[in-house]
Amino acid sequence: MPWVAMVLIGITSNLDNFGAGTAIGLRQGHVTAGPNAVIALITMVATAAAMATGGRVASWLPASTAPLIGGLALCTVGAYAVVVALLRRRRTGGKSDADATRLSARLQHGGPSSRPMATRDAVVLGVSLSLNNIGTGVGGGAARLPLAATTVVTGALSLLAVGLGSRLGRAAGLRVPRFAASIAGGSLLVIVGIALALGW
Repeated sequence: MPWVAMVLIGITSNLDNFGAGTAIGLRQGHVTAGPNAVIALITMVATAAAMATGGRVASWLPASTAPLIGGLALCTVGAYAVVVALLRRRRTGGKSDADATRLSARLQHGGPSSRPMATRDAVVLGVSLSLNNIGTGVGGGAARLPLAATTVVTGALSLLAVGLGSRLGRAAGLRVPRFAASIAGGSLLVIVGIALALGW
């Protein structure tokens, strides 16, 4: 189960990364290996820091209680993401889903461009995307998932998500709505949280 949970958490943490990649690719930008690595590194640092915090909390709890607390934390983060997405959708009438993230569009400086992403833009985007990993990381740490392995899995999936998203956006005009990514990610987190809480 730990490996399944780690992969699912990694996927959930990188749905926004995939959406950002497709948004950049849709505007004919592309993310080269260097900036992609920067984004992945920032994602890994945020995940590791959050998991270390969650792990410290878990160290104060009985071994049998930690998975339950961690699982409930993941359920809470996931449910919150779903509720926020639904409220945003209702408030805007769905018009906010034009791109996976407004930031990724602004990074292309207002118009279609075939230039590669600059490193400084990758840092800004990486920090923005990594904020979504904090709650997930704390929950995973509290559930006592392996910190190093989960961090590496999350970083590897970030590389894949941003790179593949950028390529698909450029080649096929693929666009991942922010609403769909939020609902999918939140629902998946709830499932992972329930599984961890029940010891599956």
